[in-house]
Amino acid sequence: MALPKVHRLRDRQTFDKIRKHGLRRRSKTMTVWALKRFPHPDASNHISAASPIPTQFGVAVSKKVHKRAVVRNRIRRRIHHAILTLRDSLKPNWCIRISARDASLDCEYSQFLQELETILSEIEVLHGR
Repeated sequence: MALPKVHRLRDRQTFDKIRKHGLRRRSKTMTVWALKRFPHPDASNHISAASPIPTQFGVAVSKKVHKRAVVRNRIRRRIHHAILTLRDSLKPNWCIRISARDASLDCEYSQFLQELETILSEIEVLHGR
């Protein structure tokens, strides 16, 4: 199941900015970078400048993890599903980049979910956790 469009990071510049300036946390199966996003100060519409922006995610699974696209896509789908599970408890205005590590090959969905929840709690992206 894919992430809804409002929760997807798509452009390379944002990915690079998150990696350069964001907070980084590592676990056994993934590396997570998170960057707090602030509304643009030059926004002409004050309502849109004050409204929260949904948290957006970008998931990267390198060919270093596995050379076959089928395997990389399976890992990506598991991470997306873990994000969807935690979506309702996420704080707005964050950009998050997740890169899978080699250990993610042998990982089950429950481990992705547990590690992602732990990392997002450390970064304080989850409500009440």
